[in-house]
Amino acid sequence: MRRNFTDGSQRAGHIAVGEMFLTKYYFYDKKFYYLFPKMTHKDLEVLDHSKTTDKEWFLLRNETNVEIKTMDDIDGLDQECRKDLLSIQDTPLKGDAMRTFNKCMKIIVEGFKSGKLKLK
Repeated sequence: MRRNFTDGSQRAGHIAVGEMFLTKYYFYDKKFYYLFPKMTHKDLEVLDHSKTTDKEWFLLRNETNVEIKTMDDIDGLDQECRKDLLSIQDTPLKGDAMRTFNKCMKIIVEGFKSGKLKLK
């Protein structure tokens, strides 16, 4: 979520960069996508403008063969799932928010597997 990159108490920016470099190490000759399903293109724009000097965000946005995708990039995502993801957009993943997120991720994963959903 966007808060992970804007709130100093959150550590997800460091984790995301570490995972990105680990993925690049194992799949050095591949292009890969990071799906941030609780974010929108607008969130990326806000972070691009507000985190211009943030090293983690800079690395994630500018690393070769790495592209961040959001719920807006999922072609075929139904409005109910999108609405559910937006309802927990700034909520830590625990309790009801975790249940909602897991429900949506199941829909997304199954949609990709079946071909019903595609990345734009």
